[in-house]
Amino acid sequence: MPNDRNTYRSTPQPSDKKRMRDIADAVSSKLAKLAILLLIAVVLSQIALQNDGIRRWISDVDRWEGTAPD
Repeated sequence: MPNDRNTYRSTPQPSDKKRMRDIADAVSSKLAKLAILLLIAVVLSQIALQNDGIRRWISDVDRWEGTAPD
């Protein structure tokens, strides 16, 4: 039985590196899609809040302040 600790460690195989690269590519692709989706949601919400009817329906801040906008 060898005493060297590194004897039992396997060296990364090319297939392991490819698999990890494929996983990293898939995760980064999903993160990029999520970032784009969130950016679109922010833009759409800002556009929607420009409409007084939608803003009154979504936001309760005016009621909390005690005055309704004219």
